[in-house]
Amino acid sequence: MISAREQNITGRFDPTALEHGAKVLKDLESSSNASKAFELLKAQTIAQQRELQAKIDSFTSSHQQAQSRRQQLEQEERRRTQEHQAEQERRTAEYKARLDNELYQSKMEDQQRQIDQQLQMQQEQFLRQEELRKGSNLELEEERRKTMREA
Repeated sequence: MISAREQNITGRFDPTALEHGAKVLKDLESSSNASKAFELLKAQTIAQQRELQAKIDSFTSSHQQAQSRRQQLEQEERRRTQEHQAEQERRTAEYKARLDNELYQSKMEDQQRQIDQQLQMQQEQFLRQEELRKGSNLELEEERRKTMREA
């Protein structure tokens, strides 16, 4: 039993188009212009191939230019990134140096204050000792006078 699909394929085939094409090819072959037609067709094919090759070359060139431009842009972006990083590092180093300088200044000021306080305390102690010495000298002088008056 033949399926419906197989009947449609074989049952409805129209060979007239193939027969017509075969007849045209035979007529063309027997014609005196057959070689000219063949040469013309060959020339047209070569021209089409050249046009296609020119388009391919144009697209290839455009692609290479785009690749080159992309590489230039990538290099420029890398350069800018490196410059930005260098600037950030410079600023960081500058900030650290400023902080170190401020810390050093603060330490020096603290040290100077301590020295000033020590000097102030030494001066006050010296003045107290001087007052005690003067007081002792006055007492001794007074005792000598007393002793001289009594003698």
